[in-house]
Amino acid sequence: MHPSGRFTALNVTVRQLILNAYDKRASQIAGGPDWMDSQYFDILAQAPDDFEMGQTKPMMRRLLEQRFGLVVQRVTRVGSVHSLEWITSNRRPGRWLRRPSCDRPPADPPEDVVGPLGSRFAQARRERDTDPECPWFFGTNDLTSTTGTRWLYSRRLPLSSILPAIENMVGGAVIDNTGLTGEWDVDIKWEPDSLSAPNSAETRYGSIFTAVREQLGLRLEPTKSKVELLVIERLERPSEN
Repeated sequence: MHPSGRFTALNVTVRQLILNAYDKRASQIAGGPDWMDSQYFDILAQAPDDFEMGQTKPMMRRLLEQRFGLVVQRVTRVGSVHSLEWITSNRRPGRWLRRPSCDRPPADPPEDVVGPLGSRFAQARRERDTDPECPWFFGTNDLTSTTGTRWLYSRRLPLSSILPAIENMVGGAVIDNTGLTGEWDVDIKWEPDSLSAPNSAETRYGSIFTAVREQLGLRLEPTKSKVELLVIERLERPSEN
């Protein structure tokens, strides 16, 4: 949303719009037609003259209701989740979970990562060197075609920023029970095809479960918990205007 009140969204799915408008993660959305993930839309909208930036999400929800006929219900259910928690009581972070430091560049890429990824870190290093406020960034890199490894990284972001990506890996909701606050630098490397057992001779980093444990000093513990869901009861394709 531009400060002028102009809202532009290009080539987005309805699910993406709903996640943004209701401030939810993918695991918190239930129901809805198949096309909400496969059909893409361009949306151009203009807010009223008295628009304030704090009204962005309510206005997006109203747009979804008016143009897509969206009807939702908030429900709380008990379901299977993964709890992200400390391995030990001393709450000591692993090597790749660390507080940002703006007087140093981001961590160098691991030795087995070359090419565009290394260039991206070099660019981030230059930006951080020239920006006293220390830029934040987040991303993933799929290296499975060359090394069988995937890499998730974030800089100067709260730990919650990586939860949606971890949820996609484990296939369900993840609840942060670490108690960590503030900004962090995070790196996780894992092999998607490995089992959840500890590393073997055939795998360097193991599964996402192994990587979180050995690299972050945390664990993903299966449990049951109450989860607030946004259930989509009605959603219609809009007509062009």
